[in-house]
Amino acid sequence: MSETQPLLSVRGLMMRFGGLLAVNNVELDIHSGEIVSLIGPNGAGKTTVFNCLTGFYRPSGGTILLHDRHIEGLSGQAIARMGVYSAK
Repeated sequence: MSETQPLLSVRGLMMRFGGLLAVNNVELDIHSGEIVSLIGPNGAGKTTVFNCLTGFYRPSGGTILLHDRHIEGLSGQAIARMGVYSAK
């Protein structure tokens, strides 16, 4: 993996609950050593984005890459295991 390649990359993330579009077209790159926070008013979708990233929710659309691997649809346990990255 290149040093300029993000550890976590999110493209076009969408989450629907029935007819409600809770998250629409989220784009995010996080590189090694960065500290990132999501801020916004109540109901803005911060927790929904987090739940998609951790596997609690399966996104309605978009891609999530962790260490350059797709994680959409993986269990939270599988995603957590991927978070422990060995540089060997």
